[in-house]
Amino acid sequence: MNCHTAVKGESPRLKVVRDSYESGQPIEWARIHKVPDYAHFNHSRHIRAQIDCKSCHGPIEEMGVVSQFKPLTMGWCLDCHRNPEALIIGARPISGVFTGKLHAVKDLLDSSYIFTPIAAQVGKSTPITVPQFGSYDSDIPPLTVAGIPHPKKAGIGPENCSSCHY
Repeated sequence: MNCHTAVKGESPRLKVVRDSYESGQPIEWARIHKVPDYAHFNHSRHIRAQIDCKSCHGPIEEMGVVSQFKPLTMGWCLDCHRNPEALIIGARPISGVFTGKLHAVKDLLDSSYIFTPIAAQVGKSTPITVPQFGSYDSDIPPLTVAGIPHPKKAGIGPENCSSCHY
């Protein structure tokens, strides 16, 4: 159920999603957000970087019917990779993307809880994503590896062609 556990989970329009989840039968999707065939997008990289869904998909929780909110063009993506602090929305509780120690559910729902994006940290980090994304450990790459500068600065998205074209 991923997003729809938190966003409009009880909506009658999402009955088909709930039925599919319970039965295990796949849904034939009407694609809304599409990148060109020659590009590849990986949500997991952005989830690990604690980028909120709203950064690209817009305010899904406020939409009656979901529509494409951002252009998702190469130029738009590169603008965000080059200037993330101006364009990225950090993980919000509603997105189900969290980081840090495992807290009690009541702590995660507390509006005063402060989320620290893992992109701002360097070293060993244990991101926790809840509820449906699962838990995983991740090493944030050091700025240098064996004395060689790492090609990606922490918090800045890659700009090399093979990041999206493979």
